Amino acid sequence: MVPKTEGKTMTLEEKLHSMIEQLLKKSKENQVNWRRYEQNSFSIVFSSRNQLVVTASSPESEPDWARVALYVDGEHVAEIGAEDGDQDYELLKSVYDEAHRSVVGWDSAISAIEAELSAEGSVGVPVESDQTPF
Repeated sequence: MVPKTEGKTMTLEEKLHSMIEQLLKKSKENQVNWRRYEQNSFSIVFSSRNQLVVTASSPESEPDWARVALYVDGEHVAEIGAEDGDQDYELLKSVYDEAHRSVVGWDSAISAIEAELSAEGSVGVPVESDQTPF
């Protein structure tokens, strides 16, 4: 059965938008197995072998942008993209940010650093006299 909105069948773009909203919710709950795809891109491969790829960029002389693309059996089928200030930009950028957090693990790193900083005593791994930091 095809989902309907206000008495009409949803378009492919509407369905993709709905999936992105669901993906953001699951990502915030740490229930998405994100993987690095390419530079500035992360993906999720579903058990059906279909894939969503989220990409974002902040070019120096152009507006920031983000997009989510759907691949079916490796073929690009659809995508939603937006520039900073456009209607869908915050949603798409939020999905990208959640994927980045999940893959890179910066949230865990920050928690570990905060715990070390709030503990009594010195912080950091001692530097041995014959080692340089670089």
